[in-house]
Amino acid sequence: MNYTVIFVQTNCSGSSAVSHIHMFYTQEEPEFRHTFPYSDSGTCRGCGKAEYEEGYQTHLCYDCRAQCLHLPVPVWIKAFAVGVITLTCIGLFRMPKFLEAGIHYARGLKAESHKKYATATREFERVTEAFPNSTENNVRYFLACYHSGQMEKMDWAYQKVVGQTIESDDLFQQVNTTIEGMNIFDRDTAFVRQVSKIKDDTSDAVIATYKERLVKAGHEVAVEFELADKLYDRGEYASADTLAREVLKKPPDAPQVLYLLYAINRELGKYDQAMVYCDHALALNAEDSVAIKGKIRLNAFKKEQPGETLSR
Repeated sequence: MNYTVIFVQTNCSGSSAVSHIHMFYTQEEPEFRHTFPYSDSGTCRGCGKAEYEEGYQTHLCYDCRAQCLHLPVPVWIKAFAVGVITLTCIGLFRMPKFLEAGIHYARGLKAESHKKYATATREFERVTEAFPNSTENNVRYFLACYHSGQMEKMDWAYQKVVGQTIESDDLFQQVNTTIEGMNIFDRDTAFVRQVSKIKDDTSDAVIATYKERLVKAGHEVAVEFELADKLYDRGEYASADTLAREVLKKPPDAPQVLYLLYAINRELGKYDQAMVYCDHALALNAEDSVAIKGKIRLNAFKKEQPGETLSR
């Protein structure tokens, strides 16, 4: 630090002169001159020798200014820039994949909300192609396949879902309900396999075997449904209708039972009641092809026989 002492003599109205000592504090100028943009001496603040160039805020000569403009870029800045560019390129390369999957997933959710499960199955399937291990998408794909009746695809999705943690309580409940419905109507039970080996599986002996099974084991939904189906094949529509309606009370939203009841009532000529079962199936799945075709057939029958009513 440097102290400058200045003597100032002042005359006051002709009186004797009084000397005042003023001490000013000044700081020595550092040797690194780049931090001082202005120069009072007219020389370059960089080298202190040549005259600085006019027209610039920082007083530097041409050579010093050129040297400052060509300072080397630090290695860490170069590495950081390379990393940013690399990540940007990877993002641009993968963006179409993420964007397309997001669009299909959104479409699947919309179709699912409108119970258009055939459309939802197609959309969620496109997402699985890009992200086969997405648990939430696989769960929704599994449910859509079940409701649309695409069992082979459902099996693949089921294998992906088993053992995975489902964070959404609503999805978890839907999966449990669906699996319970699948187990109720499991046609691959030991009893069904045993009876299926009989050549004529609609014979009186087979029907008697099913009835004995129900007497011994109580109400087994799978056995009752199989028996109703076989009674339908035998043309015993009234008995099949009674049994199928009892089956429908246990899982009220089972599409396979609705299909059977539609067919039974169609054969009985109860077209209005058959239409009710078709509408019930469409309420569960707006794109249910079986129910849609059923309604078309029923409308055709009703046009051919306009006198047919529910009472019949």
